[in-house]
Amino acid sequence: MVLVRLYANLREIFGKDELNVNAASIAEILEFLESLGSNQYNKIMRDEKGNMRSNIIILVNGKNVKFLDGLQTKLNGEDIIDLFPPVAGG
Repeated sequence: MVLVRLYANLREIFGKDELNVNAASIAEILEFLESLGSNQYNKIMRDEKGNMRSNIIILVNGKNVKFLDGLQTKLNGEDIIDLFPPVAGG
């Protein structure tokens, strides 16, 4: 199990700010969240073609997965994942 901390409107969608998820990679976490069946989640995280949005920030123990192995980044039970959806404003 890894700890997934949710931010911004993801907290509203899932009704909590943390989830414990049994996953071996970032891709598995995202698949799990999608399986919870929230259309709001999919609208936030995926573009109109169904691809994961590039402006999502995913950190594993404070390190951006873009500088690790991306969505294939492997996880262990002590990892903390921070998931930041795209945010607009100013």
